[in-house]
Amino acid sequence: MEKLIYLPIFLPIILGVIIYLINLDKMYFLIYVLEIFLMIISINFYNVVDSGKVIYEVIGGWEKIIGIGLKISSIEAAFLILSTFLFTVILIYIQKNKDHDFKFLFFILLLQGSFNGFVVSDDIFNIFVMLELITIISTILIIYKKDAHSLKAGIYYLLFNSVGMMFFLIGIIILYIKFGTLNLTYIKEVIQPGCFDNSLKLAIIFFISAFGVKSAVFPVYDWLPKAHSASLTSISALLSGLLVKTGVIGLMKITRVFDCANYSEVFLYLGIATAFLGVIFAFSQKDIKQILSFHTVSQIGLIMIGFSINIDIAMIYLINHSVIKSLLFLTTGIIINKYGDRRVNKIRGLWHNSKYLSIVLIIAALSLAGLPFTSGFISKSILGTSIHGFTFILVVSINSFTFASMMKILSILKGTDDRKFEVNKRKYFSLGILVSVIFIMGIAYIDFDASIFSGLQYLKVKNLLKFMTEFAIGMFLFMKYGRNELKIMNKLRHFTVPFYDGVILLVSFILILIYIF
Repeated sequence: MEKLIYLPIFLPIILGVIIYLINLDKMYFLIYVLEIFLMIISINFYNVVDSGKVIYEVIGGWEKIIGIGLKISSIEAAFLILSTFLFTVILIYIQKNKDHDFKFLFFILLLQGSFNGFVVSDDIFNIFVMLELITIISTILIIYKKDAHSLKAGIYYLLFNSVGMMFFLIGIIILYIKFGTLNLTYIKEVIQPGCFDNSLKLAIIFFISAFGVKSAVFPVYDWLPKAHSASLTSISALLSGLLVKTGVIGLMKITRVFDCANYSEVFLYLGIATAFLGVIFAFSQKDIKQILSFHTVSQIGLIMIGFSINIDIAMIYLINHSVIKSLLFLTTGIIINKYGDRRVNKIRGLWHNSKYLSIVLIIAALSLAGLPFTSGFISKSILGTSIHGFTFILVVSINSFTFASMMKILSILKGTDDRKFEVNKRKYFSLGILVSVIFIMGIAYIDFDASIFSGLQYLKVKNLLKFMTEFAIGMFLFMKYGRNELKIMNKLRHFTVPFYDGVILLVSFILILIYIF
């Protein structure tokens, strides 16, 4: 079983190289075979580690202290399943599309292998290498349209993330000087209670700041809406659904090892600021992709709030959000392509033109807002029952603004606009898969204590009242301010952070973390 740990990393990369060298449509069949095989392996990994066992392999048979370790526990196995599922859906979506060519497929598969390598890495330097690979490949895919907008967004993404990883590298140096190894499991074994001295504290702060950049937490978030708005639909879905989660996954890896510090307060404050400001910016937008992009920022904040309580809540919210947001980006991508416009006040008549696409959009938007019987309702119910007081009130407010923003998107259903809607059946099939998973995860889900629960148990009066309250407030906000905007909303819509100011915010972020710790 330990030797199989290499397959999720190297098989996509090898197949990507083969496709790059042999540009034949028939090669697409091999991609589906590969993804099915990887899904079987990933599920098998999860079944093995579900009982508490950990799959561990050191590359080249070296000692753990000096070798590159690869590790799969229940968390890593869950992310491998999620990765395989989302990449499969994206690959189905882009087949026979203009995005589909041998170079594009090569980079997609290379990205999948790099992401899987990051997920299973147990060596902090190898994590750094995988993150850099993910950043470079993502940049290439962001600028794939080769226009000025995507090029500018891609370079901003590359440079800003590189600055963040520079601090990560400094943290690695501090860690190596202190422990003489970069293997996280070995460090976990030798670390002493009360170990959180100043040098280790500084290293952890650098790691948190770098992972904060990767997940676009406040105040280092501005690269994300830029990248989302400029990239192809399939890449936006991958960025929001999976790649932006690398920062949260990295934080999970770090906090499991250096658990001698209390991260709850830091993650709670970061989560509240990110979630609230993200949703305010989202509600101020008119561009559909910008609305969804800022909602990714906001939902990352809610995941961080869940993380401040425990890792299981963060995992459940993260996985559910990945599926829902992928569906939203893929659906709106079709709509934008058909209408040739991205502004919600300019697109009309979707229900008249395509009932199926309209239903999918309604399910996706309301699931993100927490519709009962969907996975979004499960996430929000679990988080809502775990928080109290002022935090609970803030989360209800954030969810209400989420409803209001989704209503702005759903306003495109109204009216008439006679245009021919012809959508590739493969695109509809990929959307159907995501919709099915959203309802399946909303009715039954697997938690990370190896228990299967019915999602129906969350249909309690207090959760339904919370949903109805958020819906009512959200509708009021939409009716009051979604149509007749406040002046500040126009300013927020055009607010942007230049690269130089972004670096200053990153340094300020690090100084704030030093003060808090």
